[in-house]
Amino acid sequence: KMIHTLLEGPGPVPEQPVLKVGEPVDWMVGGAGLADCGPRISLPALRLEFPVQAGMNNFQFTPTQAGPLDWSCETGSIHGVFQVEAKVSKPRVESNALMRM
Repeated sequence: KMIHTLLEGPGPVPEQPVLKVGEPVDWMVGGAGLADCGPRISLPALRLEFPVQAGMNNFQFTPTQAGPLDWSCETGSIHGVFQVEAKVSKPRVESNALMRM
């Protein structure tokens, strides 16, 4: 899933993209607020830190559990959250099942 986040300045980012457990994410981060971000963005629950450079940044990660997934710039001045939903499993259908009427 591709997510775009535009950092405009200090404070919380209002958008809370919805992700799925186990589905890889390509996270594009950019904007004027990067200057306030410091050298890294972290997702503490996943124990990930991404180096931040001027311009557009592309980070990849895969959520591992349902619930809010917080992220923040190293300075703490910009932060946000992803909402991670459990992966819905499809019901298993036996191929040799008989239908009764």
